[in-house]
Amino acid sequence: MRRGANGNCTYDESAKRELIELGQSGVASVAKVAQTYGVNPNQLHNWIALYREERTGSAVARLRGAPESQSSPFIPVVAAPIVPATQEIKLDITFANGIQADLGGLSRDDVLILLPMLASLPCSASTRR
Repeated sequence: MRRGANGNCTYDESAKRELIELGQSGVASVAKVAQTYGVNPNQLHNWIALYREERTGSAVARLRGAPESQSSPFIPVVAAPIVPATQEIKLDITFANGIQADLGGLSRDDVLILLPMLASLPCSASTRR
């Protein structure tokens, strides 16, 4: 580390890499590594984030067919598109006050939106707990 005339520090690239790897290893927290080696924890977090962006960028380049100069220990993850379920759902609801509702032709998303709303109604048994 060198400290410039303006007070800013300049760190050797190999030392940065060692601190990044140590911070990501799980042996000690990033804050503890930073404290031990006299680096601001926010700075070390920034270095780790930049390192991850570098690695992600090289993984994307590999997926696109670009040559890479060194092998990476990381495996690129490619997300498959989510195919929505086409099955219709039917709900038969009887509230504590005797009101009945028969709802058919609902999608999974409709049910996920509807259930919390139904549970919050004053006549719902779940609000009496």
